Amino acid sequence: MQTPKEFGKDFLNRLFDQKDADACLKMLAGDLVWITPEEMHHFLSEGAVLRFLRKQMKADSEAMYVDLISIKSSPSADNIMTVAYEINLVPREGEKPLYLRCSMVICRRSKRLEITFLHFSAKA
Repeated sequence: MQTPKEFGKDFLNRLFDQKDADACLKMLAGDLVWITPEEMHHFLSEGAVLRFLRKQMKADSEAMYVDLISIKSSPSADNIMTVAYEINLVPREGEKPLYLRCSMVICRRSKRLEITFLHFSAKA
């Protein structure tokens, strides 16, 4: 059984490296908030999340890999954990990496873990 931290790491690697929107969607709950420096999106259906994930993946055609700098976690309630990641998003071609902060609330629903809140912002 994966820990919430491992689950979140797998999601981030799948999102940025494999560019597999369907696989990412399976790890998300239906109610998702996604925040970028420019805008905030609130999704109430899986279809809306999937469309957004596919759009995000097409926006950056270059495959990147995730180098995790630090992970901090804290329990927020029964079966719920808040996990914060600092990320280097590294392009394959050796351009400058993008530094991101990401936080997510990961909760256990029956036998599986789900990400129910996702926050990305450029690291200052």
